[in-house]
Amino acid sequence: PDPPRAAEDVGELQAKGIDAVPGFAGSLMGDAAFAHAVQERGLLPLSNVANVQVVECNEGLGYVQFRSGEFGFNNPPGLADGPVDVAVIGESHALGHCVAPSASAVGRIRAKFPRTANFGIAGLRVLSQLGVFREYVEPLHPKAVVWFVNISFAEARYEADRPLLMRYLNDAWFSQGLRQRQRDVDSFVREVLVPLQLRRDHALRDDFEDSSSFPFDRVITL
Repeated sequence: PDPPRAAEDVGELQAKGIDAVPGFAGSLMGDAAFAHAVQERGLLPLSNVANVQVVECNEGLGYVQFRSGEFGFNNPPGLADGPVDVAVIGESHALGHCVAPSASAVGRIRAKFPRTANFGIAGLRVLSQLGVFREYVEPLHPKAVVWFVNISFAEARYEADRPLLMRYLNDAWFSQGLRQRQRDVDSFVREVLVPLQLRRDHALRDDFEDSSSFPFDRVITL
C-alpha cells in the first residue's frame, strides 16, 4: 500500500501558488484543541474554506481534489446559493470521498438534475449534519433533500458535549448565521483545523513507515 500523502499534495500545490487545504475532517471535532477554539471564538464551522483547492482522500487512483464553492462545499461556483432543486447532506458518501466526480452519488443525481447542491462533509456525525441542514439547506427551500445516513456515523459521540451542536437539536430556530460568516469559517478552518489535519497526516505517514516491514502481501494472500 502507498503511504498517506495528503499533506505532501497540499504542499506541492501551495508551492505552485495554488491556495490548497486538506479536506475538512469531521472527526477532528473531537479534538481538545478544536473544542477550545470553538469556545474562544464562539463559532463552530460546518464546512471547508471557500474558493480553494481541497485535497481529499486516496484509495489507489490518486488524491481526489475539488474546488470548493462560496460556502466551502463540493459545488460549482454559485450553485449552493440557490435556487436548488436537490440538496444532498451527509458525510463522506455524500461528499464523494475517494470517488471520481462522475461516479459519485451526487454526480449521478446531478446528471439528471443539474441544480443539485452537495452539502456533504467527510466525518460529520448526525448533529453536525442537522446543523448543515439548518445553516445551508433550509434557507434554500430545495424541492428535494437527499440525506445520506451512515449507521457508523449515526451516534452523536463527542457532539453531545458541544453546546452549539446541541442547540440545533433543542432549538428549532437556532442558527449561527454561517452563510453570512464565511470569512470567520475560513479563518477557523485555516488556523485551527488545517494544522490539526496536517499533523494527523504526518503522524499517519510516520506510522505507515514504521510498519513498512510488515508482510501485508502475506496477510492479503492468507
